Amino acid sequence: MNYTHEWICCLWLALMLPDCSPRYMQLVEEYGAAVTVFENFEDIHKENPSLIRQVELERMRKTSPEQLFHRFENTLQKLKVDVIFLNSDEYPSILKQISSPPNVLFVRGKMPNEEALTVGIVGSRKCTSYGVEATRNIAYSLAEGGACIVSGLAEGIDAHASSAALECKSNSCPTVAVLGSGIDVVFPKCNESLYHAIIERGAVISQFCPNAQPASYTFPKRNKVIAGLSRCLIVSEAAKDSGALITADYAGKFGRKVFCIPGRITDWQSEGSNTLINSKKATLLLSIEQVIDECKKDSFENLQYNNIRSNKPKEKTQKTPAISKPAKPKIELDEKSMTIYNALLDGEKTFDELCIITGLSVPELNLSLTTMEFSRIIKQSQGRAYSIFCDI
Repeated sequence: MNYTHEWICCLWLALMLPDCSPRYMQLVEEYGAAVTVFENFEDIHKENPSLIRQVELERMRKTSPEQLFHRFENTLQKLKVDVIFLNSDEYPSILKQISSPPNVLFVRGKMPNEEALTVGIVGSRKCTSYGVEATRNIAYSLAEGGACIVSGLAEGIDAHASSAALECKSNSCPTVAVLGSGIDVVFPKCNESLYHAIIERGAVISQFCPNAQPASYTFPKRNKVIAGLSRCLIVSEAAKDSGALITADYAGKFGRKVFCIPGRITDWQSEGSNTLINSKKATLLLSIEQVIDECKKDSFENLQYNNIRSNKPKEKTQKTPAISKPAKPKIELDEKSMTIYNALLDGEKTFDELCIITGLSVPELNLSLTTMEFSRIIKQSQGRAYSIFCDI
């Protein structure tokens, strides 16, 4: 990292202003450089007090760029932290598209390239075994196809999404974790090993100063960045007061597609995510293909997601990507799932056919099919037709 005087002034200006203040870019664009703002901040305040307010003027008078940088210099050097400013070419372009993006990002590790398919996965800290199974399968499948999973390093669904993505060794940047604390503050502590594993293979990022402790106001800001970095968002399990719902709300405001993995109606952990589906603020996620189709739209046409499995027909010039079948299913089949499996032994069946053959209700069949598909026991084709994907 080249700590030039201009770079140090950029950091100073970004941290002197409130988080995500659009005035950072206004000042840099109007005065040409952060160093010019530092050299003239008294005059700028007199000429335009709305650009540099009184409280910020007092802060600038008390802290020079060198003094502020000295507070963080050891942390930045020791942990090999990259600092990316909003007006730099390295800043993620997708994050620049949202309202009031962070003025500065602290990064450990390697960010995905601009063409990567970034998919946010968030959910409950107190997740069920069903939520864990569904999350890990979908995160791994997406990472296997080249996607980068964006999450928040929280306990539960977030941690499972990132750790499952890391299991895909062929992906050069399988996951990014956005922190609700300083880049050097691991929260919760139980995810410290995961934090370091993500740095080795992907990236950990924060908009907060080094040493900043997590607080109630930092997590909604963290959630906003997760939504901003994601081409689409998947909510796995979310209680009615879950922070994942904040992320989903931001994603909707930013024009991102929101999917929800359906949860059991008896599980309070899924009350929020099921409500999102019911209110049409999210789409029921039944297959990986839905995510691919959403991200194949014109606005994302250059994304890299070549190896993600799709049942859509491909042109003859393209090589159909292969997905290895697991040696055995990752879960034990319950009675309903076994009934479905036996019905598929003699060939592909549509949803309506399975409803008649198995005698299961529509909600029961939906839930069992989703679980079996995420576990890669069955696969879904066009027209909601199902067939066996992995023998048991």
